[in-house]
Amino acid sequence: LAHIARGDWLVQMLAEVVRSAYWFNPILWIASSRMRQESEHACDDAVLSAGIEGSDYAAQLLDLARAVKRQRHPWVPAQAIVRASNLERRVSAMLNAGINRQPITRKGRLSAAIALTGVTLLVAGFGAAQTLSIVSGTIVDPLGKSLANATLTLTNVQTDAKHEVHSDQAGRFEFVGLPSGDYVLQAEFLGFATMKDRMALTGENVRRTLTMQVGSIQETISIKFDASETSTAPPPPPPPPPPPGPGVSPPSWEEFRDRVRAKRASDPCAQSSDGGCLMPPVKLKDVKARFPDSLKGTKIDGVVLLRGAIGADGYVHNLQIVSSPHPELSASAIEAVNQWQFAATQLDGVPIETSINVTVNFSGR
Repeated sequence: LAHIARGDWLVQMLAEVVRSAYWFNPILWIASSRMRQESEHACDDAVLSAGIEGSDYAAQLLDLARAVKRQRHPWVPAQAIVRASNLERRVSAMLNAGINRQPITRKGRLSAAIALTGVTLLVAGFGAAQTLSIVSGTIVDPLGKSLANATLTLTNVQTDAKHEVHSDQAGRFEFVGLPSGDYVLQAEFLGFATMKDRMALTGENVRRTLTMQVGSIQETISIKFDASETSTAPPPPPPPPPPPGPGVSPPSWEEFRDRVRAKRASDPCAQSSDGGCLMPPVKLKDVKARFPDSLKGTKIDGVVLLRGAIGADGYVHNLQIVSSPHPELSASAIEAVNQWQFAATQLDGVPIETSINVTVNFSGR
């Protein structure tokens, strides 16, 4: 009757509903168990406060426990309250005359309510201050087609914490549970230049569309001058392409160019719905730079760095000198590279312009 008067049945039912919804939270399991124990102790205190002797009440509970044990019916409602561990604690509390069994005063209830409200507001304020962000979006190639399985890394600048995801088949990606702070977003995909983007998160959700750019081509050539050389004849033509197999004559450069162009014309990437399908450039014409006659024997040599682009037409355009030890060395390098010809880079079956960096090592002995 004390349980009914206190409304324990309703509180216990609500607790079970909450625990079933948040079954994965161990704190709720502990709180529910503790609440059941305290409700039993509160009812025991109510019985003892009514004038019942603790020893008599304890004897009645023990008799009830013995009766339940003899019957062994799992459907008996009293079974839960007479479990060995629970019953032992209750009997010990009944026989302890030093326990204050008076109900909490009105002032105490008010103080407890104020304290609980303060803790709730503190936790809520902390939760608001720790609002987490989501960074999501799509990653595409320069033609707007999605890049599947691209690697994206988000790094917190302050803590150096790294989060890594991969884009799905549609190029979508998502980072979740990100605390506020400054981040660097890095995207990588084979054949494309690494992309970096800096962002500041303050609890809001951010969406980005990332467009990757095709990586640049690197070419390195070496030009050596031997002091014993007396001839100033032009360099020999480039060697022919490697033979296709033993016993088969190697094709001429004209035949090689025709084969490459025919292969490019039937590029399977053109029929693919996925982005990032690259066919790299192939050099069709190679011209070597010459060591300038005026610098032979002067001990002037070094490295010339050039930057330009292989156009969709396969020719080299917009050559610029990045660094050079001497004007005549850079002039010789530019004259040679400008004569190069390629089968252009193809992206998703479409010829595109590609950056090229050329390193020419001039060495005099």
